[in-house]
This record gives sequence, structure tokens and C-alpha cells, in this order.
Amino acid sequence: KGAGLNAVDIYFAWNYHSEKEGSYDFTGNRDVDRLMDEIEEAGLYLIARPGPYICSEIDGGGLPAWLLAKPAPVIRCRAAGKVVFDEIYMQYVRQWWERVVPRIARRQNLILFQVENEFNLLPHLRGPMAPIVSQIRKYDSSLLFKIANSDLFNFINYELLPKFSRQTSENSLSNPYIRRLYEWSRELGVSVPIFHNDILSCSERQTDVDIMAIDDYPINDYGSDWRDKRRIFDQTDIIEEGHAAFKR
Repeated sequence: KGAGLNAVDIYFAWNYHSEKEGSYDFTGNRDVDRLMDEIEEAGLYLIARPGPYICSEIDGGGLPAWLLAKPAPVIRCRAAGKVVFDEIYMQYVRQWWERVVPRIARRQNLILFQVENEFNLLPHLRGPMAPIVSQIRKYDSSLLFKIANSDLFNFINYELLPKFSRQTSENSLSNPYIRRLYEWSRELGVSVPIFHNDILSCSERQTDVDIMAIDDYPINDYGSDWRDKRRIFDQTDIIEEGHAAFKR
């Protein structure tokens, strides 16, 4: 607040509160009610992101280890580059949702609520590109990051691909997984706008929410002077064009 910010954006990690199946801990360092009390007392708004998958560079994207060890659930309702709505997985998600969402929903300073995170079914993670990407990662874990920051990648991603993969409100398919999370959130008391944070501006957007968002980092390579890079803010224009293609 002293730095001029007016809101706190928080992930709620499922695996942090449920280390064992059927057990949920909101005490001590896990006391999210106290955390949200202090945010409210400081006069700050709250943006809540309870997952169930949060990415956020945390083990399993915040999904509990006991859940990942189970052979049956289709985790995140995604498999082989497709949405596979799985009731078994959703039964476990419902347990988490019932324990965490009501705590968040009753907050007077809550202004935004996110479901899932970066769900996009990225083309390079499925089909013939999947084994290629896997081998690149084994060879050099940082190589993909270097490629993603190159002028050639920016030209392909922000100039060429959008011309061939334009998504609009007319050609978008509903995602039953995101839709169910949205419905459950409303059922459990969330009254503020619900959003989803996608990744890659030219890829698909999840449309079963009130607000579509894009995870965008114009500058993420600090090994050189960003002013020497071309097209560095082109993605901002593409994001705006993409959002404009959806008529509400």
C-alpha cells in the first residue's frame, strides 16, 4: 500500500492445505482467513486465485501429491491435447472448492476471482511437436526460453500465427471444465467478476468466464538491454485485437 498499490493478488495452493487425502489445514501459517483479514484491515482490495491448478512455479501446479499419485483422474480434464471432462477428478476438485471458496466469497474487499490458470491446449504440447519439445527440454532446459525471446519467434508468434488462428466469439467452443468451475464458484457465493488467465496471445482463450485475460511479459530477458529488441510490445497489440474479436 505504501508503494501506491491498491490490491493484493493471491494464489491459494491446494497442496499446501491438503498434504493428506481428506485432510485440510487452515491453521498457523496456513490461516488464510487471518491473511485476508489483514488485507482488508490495510484497506486493500483482494484478487483471489484458488486454482484448482495455479501453475505459479509450485510443485504440481498446486495440485496435491496424493491426487497426482492416483491412476484414475484425468488431471485438469486435459489429455492428449483435448478437453476430457472427468467426473472423478471433479469430485476431488469439489472438495477443495467447498473448503476454500466460501472463505473467499464472503470478503467485502474481493473484486476479482480467477478459475484455473493458463489452461490453453498449446499446439506445441500435443501432436508431432510434443516429442520434439520434450527432447529439446532434455537437451537444454533453457533453450525454449531463449527461443521464445528471439526476434524470429516474436515474428512468428505475433505476426504470422494470429493471421491463421484468429479466435472469435463465433468459432469458440465452450469448455465444460471451466464452465463447471464458474458455476460452482457462483453457487458457493462468488458475486464478483470471474476471470481466467490464458497464456500466449495468439492461442485460444477460455470464454466461459466474465473476463478473459492473457499472461503477458513484454520484458522477461534481463541478460541484455531490452531497448535493443525489436517488436517487444507487439504482443500487447495482438492481445487487444484478440479481445476485440469477442462480442459480449
